[in-house]
Amino acid sequence: MTLVGIILLAIALAADSFAASMAKGARIFRPTLGQAFLIAGIFAAAQIVMPFLGWRIGATLRPVVERWDHWVAFAILACIGAKLIYDGLRPGGDIYARNALTISALILSAVATSIDSLVVGFGFGFLNISILMALATIGTVTFVVSFGGVYLGRMVGRHLGEYVEVGAGLVLIGIGIRILIDHLYP
Repeated sequence: MTLVGIILLAIALAADSFAASMAKGARIFRPTLGQAFLIAGIFAAAQIVMPFLGWRIGATLRPVVERWDHWVAFAILACIGAKLIYDGLRPGGDIYARNALTISALILSAVATSIDSLVVGFGFGFLNISILMALATIGTVTFVVSFGGVYLGRMVGRHLGEYVEVGAGLVLIGIGIRILIDHLYP
């Protein structure tokens, strides 16, 4: 796999992290630089750890994981997406009053958006690829797009508020459905 191929793969893997970080940015009235770094850092770390784990354990657990990974990814993404939609449509609440930055919520979002990276990691074992270069590229791209997503969410969130959360929720559910369809109907 060439560097261009790895970059394109990293962009594809970072798409759901971008959507989730944009939703986080929309929920924070004025995200600080530290908050943006925290969000982007957690998403990037998950996108590095998951393919590494897939690469390390893929040969052993591949037949078992391949049977269920798409269902797990779909369920987690659908639940987080439904929660975002619910929060966005919940009447009477100020979108900026809700805490979008609990560590547990960030980690859960990061893991959910990186399940597909775990599967990609399984494939790395069969490619002639520098795993360190691939992980560094995936992490860097995810960090950059997630960092930008926080501030884009902030800008759009001021004008569209809860609709950003609803949109991000729909995107996450759509990604979950896409993962499910890709695995059920190859």
